[in-house]
Amino acid sequence: MKIAVMGMGVAGSYLMARLKDSEHDVTGYERSVEEKHDSICAWG
Repeated sequence: MKIAVMGMGVAGSYLMARLKDSEHDVTGYERSVEEKHDSICAWG
């Protein structure tokens, strides 16, 4: 199954980590470019 995760915040990153070793084809998308991304999360 193809799965698209929209947003690489806390929830999106967690979901990607959980699904990365599964049989699913998972792709993550983020609206902000990496150079302008400022994480407000402790995980950041």
